[in-house]
Amino acid sequence: MNDCGGIRDCYYRKKGKPVPESRTKKWKQKFPKKVMCAAGVSYRGPTSIYFVPPTSKVDSAFFLNNIVKPIVEKDIPRLYPGEEHKVILHFDSASSHTTPAVYSYLKSKKVKYIGKEDWMANSPDLSPMDFGPNGIFKKSMFKKKPKGIPGLQRAARQVWKEFPLSVCRNVMKSWKGRVIQMVDAKGFQIENSKK
Repeated sequence: MNDCGGIRDCYYRKKGKPVPESRTKKWKQKFPKKVMCAAGVSYRGPTSIYFVPPTSKVDSAFFLNNIVKPIVEKDIPRLYPGEEHKVILHFDSASSHTTPAVYSYLKSKKVKYIGKEDWMANSPDLSPMDFGPNGIFKKSMFKKKPKGIPGLQRAARQVWKEFPLSVCRNVMKSWKGRVIQMVDAKGFQIENSKK
């Protein structure tokens, strides 16, 4: 979540045409420049949301201790009580997510995962968080008017807590089909391939 209180810098426009003024969102108040968080979705709902302190470096140790372990030890048992063995984790290919320490921990806990060697591409078309929840979450956050980082974190927790189960399920149901489309498209973007 960057510059939640600023002017959005992402617009869809036709080549050669200016962005209409009506599409820009201008805010009267500035909020913290950056809050990094991590969360996930499953067919049974969202994980908890985890915040990265502003001065922290997200290396393998931080990712393992502050994101992976809470997901494995708290979120999976909450979402899949007695059925933890059914869960397969997917992280993006960030270097801190794909280290031997992370994979070793997951193996020691008998948690299945999709390793980077089995993952096709760095593509928002394929990452479940990127093609669905991230955009919905950010859109909901733009409606909030928190003050300061603690306010932003409270708002994010509330928005994430209310994240619709139906969206989680639709994202997970569509994932296999999206992967097949990407294979058929030989790794190229699929979002506009049907237009």
